[in-house]
Parts: sequence; structure tokens; C-alpha cells
Amino acid sequence: SCIYKTTYKCKFLILKAANPENIGSQASAALLRREYQILSELDHPFIIRTWGLRNDPQIGECIILDYVDGMSLDKFLELKPTHKVRLRIINELLDAVAYLHAKQIVHKDLKPSNILITTNGEHVKLIDFGFSDADSQMANNLGCTNRYASPEQLNGETPDYRSDIFTLGKIIREIEPHRYFFATRRCLKVNPESRYLDVVSLTKAINLRNRLPYALLILAILLTGLGIWISTLINHTSDCAVLNKNPESVFKIIEQR
Repeated sequence: SCIYKTTYKCKFLILKAANPENIGSQASAALLRREYQILSELDHPFIIRTWGLRNDPQIGECIILDYVDGMSLDKFLELKPTHKVRLRIINELLDAVAYLHAKQIVHKDLKPSNILITTNGEHVKLIDFGFSDADSQMANNLGCTNRYASPEQLNGETPDYRSDIFTLGKIIREIEPHRYFFATRRCLKVNPESRYLDVVSLTKAINLRNRLPYALLILAILLTGLGIWISTLINHTSDCAVLNKNPESVFKIIEQR
């Protein structure tokens, strides 16, 4: 496809159309209509919005989309964002994909270049649903990006939501290379049955890992307090033992004062 930037009533918009050599192709037009039908059912803050489908005299049939002022995730990561920003991006991406799956839609081509990060606020905008499937219009495996594709996609099998979970594991490792190892390892299982049941379960695993340092800190404080209490109790017991063995010496000291 080709992407064109245009203006309408002083507002920037994007037109997504077939490549010039495919203008007039019934197959290309069918794919665009299919993508538009999926996008038209979506309303989520972290997913690009569509405004309609039109037949332009210059570029043919096209989808009208919001213009997103930002950059792709891979370019954004080159700026070395903080952990706090990275975590927010992970959670927003997971929220968007969970929403898709709740709508019975599988994206099938998740990758950093299909995840835009807005200039204003640094928020996620998930784009490019050209390979996506919905229950209402399931298709064969139209295509994918090999680097991020699940094993079943590479084997030519029809993917499902677990394929998206596999790809999320790869993307999360690129966002945070040194965190969430156990969560992403489960995402990347070759057998789809061994992966997380859904994106909500993956989100819980990610957030549990974030709470772990605080839990360990609280545990350390409690153990320190327990140690101090036991030490005090032992000292008190020792004093009582001395008093019970030789009470007269204590009384004599008191009398000398």
C-alpha cells in the first residue's frame, strides 16, 4: 500500500491506498475494504482511528485515517526513554491488543514499525491492520513479518490470538531488554498452548514483576523489625535470668546508691 498525507478543513489526515501499479486491482480493493471494515469497528485511545472509505480520482479507493504526529517504536527507543516511559508504552500496547482480542480480532503483524509513539505525551498508536483477521471475515495467513512472526505463522498455519502473544513477547524484550525475562519466555514458547491464555494474564505478569522490588523491600523491613524484636526479647530474658540467680546483689547495689 501507499500512504498519503492530506488536509481537510485545516486538519491533517492520512489516505491509505493501493500501490500505483495495483490501482484498479480487485484484490487490492478487497483487502482495503476488509481492513476498513475491521478499523471501523474499533474505538480505542491507543489504536489509530478511521474516518471512512472513499474513491479518490487520483489514487483510487483509499482508507481515511487520523494523522499521527510521532515516530515508530523502533526509532523512539533509539532516544533511550526512561524505564517509566517504557513501562507505560508496554501497558498501552497490551491494553490495545487486549481490546482487539476482546473484539475477536487478531492483528497478525505486530512489530515496532506498526506501533507509533505520539510526539505529544509519548503514547501508543497501533496501526496497519492489513493482515488482521476478524471472526466475521476469517482469511488464510495473508502475510507477516518474519522477524516477529510466530512459529505457526512461519509454518503457513492460520494464526490466532496466541500468535499476537508470541509477537508481544519479542516486542517487550526490545522495549525492556533486561526485564520481564520470565514473562516474555512464556510468550515465546513454540507450542501455542504453553503461552499465556490471554493478554490480560500477560499484563498481570508484567505488573507483578514491577511490584516485586517493593514487596522485597517491605519484606526486608519486616524481617529487620522481627530481628530487633527477637534481640530485645533475648536480652530481656537474659536480664531476668541474672536477677533470678542472684537477687541480693541487685538489692545491695540499690542500697549503695
